[in-house]
Amino acid sequence: MRPDISIALSSTVILLLFVVGGVGAVASVYNWDWFFRAGGAAWLVRRVGRDRARVICGALGVAMVVIALVQMTGPVPVPRG
Repeated sequence: MRPDISIALSSTVILLLFVVGGVGAVASVYNWDWFFRAGGAAWLVRRVGRDRARVICGALGVAMVVIALVQMTGPVPVPRG
């Protein structure tokens, strides 16, 4: 019999996912200029425009927060088929 495989992230990675995702989500809601002029967000704004970049950053931010919250509750068992 094989043991169940579980995906567990370290506490530091979970905290980083939560903080970075939260900042990305809040930045897109409040349309923070400094956020969308820096680094990867500026590249995304040039490629798809500011409005679409806000939607993409917001969706990615929410996804990161959800992943962090799920991982905080414990490892998620991966079913083996």
